[in-house]
Amino acid sequence: MAGREKEEEVWKDVPDHRNRKGRNVEARKDRIVTKYYVTNFPFSFTPWEVSEFLGYYGEIVGTYIARKNDRDGNRFGSVTFKNVKDAKNLESEMNGIKMGRYILKVNIAKFAAKNAGILEAAAQSK
Repeated sequence: MAGREKEEEVWKDVPDHRNRKGRNVEARKDRIVTKYYVTNFPFSFTPWEVSEFLGYYGEIVGTYIARKNDRDGNRFGSVTFKNVKDAKNLESEMNGIKMGRYILKVNIAKFAAKNAGILEAAAQSK
């Protein structure tokens, strides 16, 4: 290694972009979502058709339909809406609508981390 100068290593700080609990709420305002648990989907429907059908009620940012059925033999899944003003009102509007010959049952997803605080706020307003 004669004739070669040894370069000094320089360490650079890389910003940490992982999710943190202390995130700025103002920066996340445009990404506030509400997740709903929906059961009794028609067997032939895809997540894209569900998004198109329920898109009438607001901006949908995600749909999921499970491969298995619930304990009553119905297809189930979740639908995630963006910027819902009144989560309980939207729940009551969608609950009982018909998709083909199937009547949907809709609830706010109780265990979704995205819905933290929605159920508590609804309980306090009663």
